[in-house]
Amino acid sequence: MKRSSLTFLIACSLLLAPCATVAQTPKVSVEITPDTCLIGDHVFYLLSLTHSDTQLFSLPSDTDEVAFYPFEIRERKKLSEEERDGFITEQWKYTLTVFDTGLQIIPPLDLRYIQVGQQDTIVLKLDSKSIYVRSVLDTTMKDIADIKPLQTLPVPMWVYVAFAFALVLIAGAGYWLFMLWRKHRKKTPQPLSPLKPPYQLALEKLASLESYRLESQEDYKKFYSDLSDILREFIEDYYRIPAMEQITSEILYALRTKLHSELIEQYRQIFERADLVKFAKFYPSKIEARESLTLSKSVIEATIPKLEQVPTPSKTLN
Repeated sequence: MKRSSLTFLIACSLLLAPCATVAQTPKVSVEITPDTCLIGDHVFYLLSLTHSDTQLFSLPSDTDEVAFYPFEIRERKKLSEEERDGFITEQWKYTLTVFDTGLQIIPPLDLRYIQVGQQDTIVLKLDSKSIYVRSVLDTTMKDIADIKPLQTLPVPMWVYVAFAFALVLIAGAGYWLFMLWRKHRKKTPQPLSPLKPPYQLALEKLASLESYRLESQEDYKKFYSDLSDILREFIEDYYRIPAMEQITSEILYALRTKLHSELIEQYRQIFERADLVKFAKFYPSKIEARESLTLSKSVIEATIPKLEQVPTPSKTLN
């Protein structure tokens, strides 16, 4: 009797073992490095996941703009995958970046998976993570002291006399040169060369950037500095916005009433990448630099007026 009971218990255990494997909850661990960084630096989100081979997971893609907000995903990479005894262990690395300072929170990550043979989606919620982001500016600098007023020294009388005499000489020479030019100038006026439109000047300047050698951080800094200045000069000449005296956010705000959202977003991408290279020591690739140049040409070419087609009069056959 005891042997029959023992045999029955062993058989039940063998039958229930696969079910226990299938129903087992996945194991997840997360590691953030570093815990403090500068604005624009890379932050690494390391995800280790162990689950049954009957569980199918859906992880955030590298184009997901919501999963890690306000952090942006720069790269998603699978580090390793190991399968053993019906379980799969995966390691993923997300390269993130953020452009706000202070204590930044990586939101709780929702991992979704389904069990083979079932239709319901199961959500595994991970804890949020925090990281402190420091500015590249020195916050310990003290306020600049006021400049002391200049002391005025008495001017001797002979200085005034010499100055007045010089003015008389300059005025006389100017009048004599004017009369001489008026006497010998040609009767037929010379035709004035037409002024180039702002978009043509900007495109010519952008074309000169194609010959830049991009080998060092200083080369990229000069490239993006010149690229940013060309766009700012174009915005001043074409849209009458004092862009050379404004920061990126002020320029984008002023363009809201003049451009549609797609062009404003393209301007934002160019100026923010230029600011990172100039101020945050961001080192882009040559491909990213060429993309910035191509995008700059695109936003300027969008302002070129399209010529209307003039209909050709049809001939009447006699």
